[in-house]
Amino acid sequence: MITDTRDEAAGRKASLTMVRALAALVDRLAGQSGATVKVPTPSPGERRDAVREALRALASSARGGALQCHVDELGLHVNGIVVVPNELRAEPTLYSLARRLVSHAVGTMTIRQGAAPGELLTLGRLLAEPPASAVDVPAGDQPLATPRNTPTEVLRSWSVLVTPASTPLFAQGPVSPTVGSALTQLHNARTDEATRRAVSEILHLGAEAEMRSDAASLESLALALSAYARAVGPSEGRLACEGGLRRLLRDSVVTLLATRIPDSTDRDGLIAILARSGELGGRALVTQLMASEDRPSRRSYFDAIVAQDSGAAQLREALNDPRWFVVRNAASLLGEMGMAEADMSLIPLLSHLDERIRIAAARALTRLQTARALSALQQCLSDTNAEVRRLAAAAFALASTIPGIPKPPSGPLGTALLTEPEEDVALEMIAAFGKLGSADAVQRLIRLSVAPENAGQGAWFRVATLEALVAARGHAAVPTLEVLTNDQNEEVAAAARRLLGMVLGG
Repeated sequence: MITDTRDEAAGRKASLTMVRALAALVDRLAGQSGATVKVPTPSPGERRDAVREALRALASSARGGALQCHVDELGLHVNGIVVVPNELRAEPTLYSLARRLVSHAVGTMTIRQGAAPGELLTLGRLLAEPPASAVDVPAGDQPLATPRNTPTEVLRSWSVLVTPASTPLFAQGPVSPTVGSALTQLHNARTDEATRRAVSEILHLGAEAEMRSDAASLESLALALSAYARAVGPSEGRLACEGGLRRLLRDSVVTLLATRIPDSTDRDGLIAILARSGELGGRALVTQLMASEDRPSRRSYFDAIVAQDSGAAQLREALNDPRWFVVRNAASLLGEMGMAEADMSLIPLLSHLDERIRIAAARALTRLQTARALSALQQCLSDTNAEVRRLAAAAFALASTIPGIPKPPSGPLGTALLTEPEEDVALEMIAAFGKLGSADAVQRLIRLSVAPENAGQGAWFRVATLEALVAARGHAAVPTLEVLTNDQNEEVAAAARRLLGMVLGG
């Protein structure tokens, strides 16, 4: 019980640390200090350094876990923790973040574990900008949970998902009087015979709608049959509706229904109906995804395929498509769907000439987390693309946390770190040393933290090694921390004192 309590406290602390890191990033991007007294205006260079520092802190928090939050009348919800308004007002930066989520009409914001720094920066910039239809309202007069504007889509990426507080319903198009009459007849049916007559009329209308390629009418008919079958339960008429729905879902009808996914007012219901057709429905959704030209529609089909968990065979075939975006979408979907057996099909893409495909394959393999996937990723430390190298470094850390997968040696990481030009990738490599925690990894961290030549890379480099050292060895890192509390670099010395207090106090 004590362990559970400690775990809960640690989880709460980690969640609040991450949301505070996000709030700090947004605050610095917006150029606000949150201070109550006037301070000198920072130079562009100082602002840039402050943003980099905040981004490092957020990326570091994201390596340890995911974040999901939303705002309602109760306050700011962070991974199941509620920060009430009075507590928010006590932290101006956190309160500012909550108000920004409201003013941007954000419903739910999710950040994945291991989020890409570039996408975290995109999220921060989005929240730092004033909303498109912002209205100047005195801070004391604005309710916490009243959105000013409602976007239909905020941000969807591999690392970040921001959904709007409310999504406008798309019209299905007018339902013809004949279809409306048939739906009313079905709704009013009270006996098996009446239901069979109504279903027969619906099937007749469905055949006519199919000939006209009238997808909206077909959707109305299919949803009505499905809803009626659920409503009556085991009562009279259920078998007639179930049988009618099976007969309605012919190949061409399924294809037409799939086109309704972006505009449906009952998308979940429509996805459930397509799922009844098995692999046929999955293939229809994949076909629409590959043919779609606008981003919102592609995302709608993407989410529907993940929810339906089908179409895997066609997705594997799509990995050989000559169009780069088709291959990228297929790889991403296989990762999102957790198709572990797809790792063998994805691994060859890590050597594809198009870096966009290599990135998608690396992200998918990171999601699958099979021994083969992580081993293949670990061979990509010298890739020409920084995001692929970052994911390769993250694969070392992941392999150290998954039962049954042997810990990889730290040697390749150490060699790659010596020549790594990108800060984000170097930070990922250093964090991986901390996750590995082997004797060799720890010795490398100690050498990197105390070596004065590393000062040329900035204090961030040595601070990161100290954080990784504490993650790897905890209390055993005390001697190194004590030495560095008097380091000539004040940032390193301050970090050593902070970490020492955390270790001794924890």
